[in-house]
Amino acid sequence: MFSPIYVVSPALLEGLLRFERARSVLEIVPVPIDWEQRVKLEVLSRRAVAAIRFYGNRVTVDDVARVVADDPGRDEKANEVAERLGMVIREVDLQIILNWINANKYKDQLGYLSLRFKQGGFGERDLRQINSLLMERIQDPNHLGVYRLKDEGEPISLGKFGPPLAVEVSYQIEDFFRWFETTPEKEVHPLIKAGICVWELVRIQPFVDMNVLTAVMFASMYLTGEGIDMRGVWSFEEELLKHREIFWMRLANVNQTSLDLTGWLEFFVGSVAESSLGAKNRLMMMVGDKPMFRSENGRAIALSERQIAIMEDLAIRTQTTIKEVRSILPSVSEDTILRDLKDLMDKRLVKKKGHTKGSRYVLGKVRYFK
Repeated sequence: MFSPIYVVSPALLEGLLRFERARSVLEIVPVPIDWEQRVKLEVLSRRAVAAIRFYGNRVTVDDVARVVADDPGRDEKANEVAERLGMVIREVDLQIILNWINANKYKDQLGYLSLRFKQGGFGERDLRQINSLLMERIQDPNHLGVYRLKDEGEPISLGKFGPPLAVEVSYQIEDFFRWFETTPEKEVHPLIKAGICVWELVRIQPFVDMNVLTAVMFASMYLTGEGIDMRGVWSFEEELLKHREIFWMRLANVNQTSLDLTGWLEFFVGSVAESSLGAKNRLMMMVGDKPMFRSENGRAIALSERQIAIMEDLAIRTQTTIKEVRSILPSVSEDTILRDLKDLMDKRLVKKKGHTKGSRYVLGKVRYFK
């Protein structure tokens, strides 16, 4: 029977504590409803971009945000959505975006029902359904959610650990779910259990494609069912999947002799903690009618109403352009916006990336404000 080996190391414990501290704030900080909805849409778009780019699809944040905001129906085809939104995008890239949205809705619905009505845990059927939704209209309909029948497709070797032969997949998945369904929740912190889920499902790589995304979404569904959703304003996929090479390296570096998952879990929990802290900081930057910004050394910095609006928008987007700033300050000239941005850069609250008209502005050394 599958029985993961790990120790709660100081680094792992620190990651859990950082996460719990951020979580305690995220779940209670008061944010106006209109701001919260905007943040959720922004986060949903960033989650989708991180997941899709992991597979090499160079989708843009703007394209994904437009599709997410449009909220297409499950039966809509990619060409129909592109025509309605006036988008110029490869049909397969748009279909992957649509599939991610549909799979995410399924994940959210099941997670909510599990939490709200205390339903039974998630199982093999849910894992298959997530992969089926992720591959809809991309893969042969007869192969959706079906375990690989041959040793082909996506599987990548993780040294000694996999992938198993195709004939062994169903047995190893059954073994995994036996552990998943029988492990008492009080014995394992949900983040550790989610990290183990991602490791084992990626190691087995049961499907022809989208194994990593299927595993991450299944773990996310489990966390939602455990009440770890943080109002939909965090994106652990963004931190976990942002560097494909590091992700695979961390998986492959599991001790080849002892099968000890501690190193992988430190990376997984650390990534989740980092993303939750980022989400907490962004929400805290929106609290209060007259926020006071503080520099990295704690010095208070007073800003104008326009500059506060720019900083609040940056807290949500994480980066912006002159065009995007003008959308929140439509009655302000471009010269005035440039002066405001230069002043923010002089105060080291904002940094500029690039030297052309396509330059982007990101948060600088601002620690917090309230």
